[in-house]
Amino acid sequence: MSIRYQEAETRTVLDDLEAADRICLFWEMFERLGADCQKLLRMTFEERAETEIQEELAFSNPGSVKVKRHKCKDSLVQLIQADPRYAELKGS
Repeated sequence: MSIRYQEAETRTVLDDLEAADRICLFWEMFERLGADCQKLLRMTFEERAETEIQEELAFSNPGSVKVKRHKCKDSLVQLIQADPRYAELKGS
């Protein structure tokens, strides 16, 4: 359960530490992505319009943004799942 939705009264220090570990793992693996994927995903996190992303990253069309975003997300997921900490955190 995400601490975002967990009631503050029931959240423990251990819950907070596990959440912090998950966040650290995410950002460590994010930093391993190529610069283009990082930029595209950061723009996505900022909820920028696909047309804006398309123009700034010089994609030929909005469909290219979707394809590249999907590939970047898949790469990030693979990096996270390949890390030995993932199995430990997944069970938490």
